[in-house]
Amino acid sequence: MVENNNIWSFPLQIAFEMVPLYSKKFEEMSCKQPILFDLSRTDYIHSSFIGFLINAKQKTDAEGGSLEIHISPELEKLFVKQDLKNFLQFHCIKKSA
Repeated sequence: MVENNNIWSFPLQIAFEMVPLYSKKFEEMSCKQPILFDLSRTDYIHSSFIGFLINAKQKTDAEGGSLEIHISPELEKLFVKQDLKNFLQFHCIKKSA
């Protein structure tokens, strides 16, 4: 993951072992400003990462911030199947060739 201020860029694949690290890092930060999670290049996430996204959304909402999520077409299929569109308010970003 590459973090630049409030922009988090995630890797191609997110394994179970990485989710607690993301969670710890996110819990330590203030969420009063807009935050962007860039998953536009990610094609695989462990199911526990969905829980991380839900917790991140709840934390930003509680602190008065906002969470924007950009996802890949691969993740869009999963997120739609899980009925997360309205809650997470993600945007599908097509990969450039």
